Amino acid sequence: MHFCAFQSYVIKPLIGLVGWLAVLAAVAASADDVAQLRLNFWGSPFEKGAIEKAVESFNTSHPKIHVTAQHTPYSAYAEKISAEVAAGTPPDVAYLD
Repeated sequence: MHFCAFQSYVIKPLIGLVGWLAVLAAVAASADDVAQLRLNFWGSPFEKGAIEKAVESFNTSHPKIHVTAQHTPYSAYAEKISAEVAAGTPPDVAYLD
């Protein structure tokens, strides 16, 4: 994949995702607490690495927010998200297609 295409399809949505994580955490955290957010996503090994790196950077630069990223293969993703929603434990943020 050409870098420009990668930038359009992965980096730009990732920037938006990080912004939403910050908004969610600001609402969820009190002054002394660390907000815990769960991110579920699917993607290629390359995308997985990019997302995990972005989440690690986000966690480092936002000490009052901790995001746990959980990768699920695409073939099982819809079933996993459906099961989590049915159980009342959906992720805070998720890739949806």
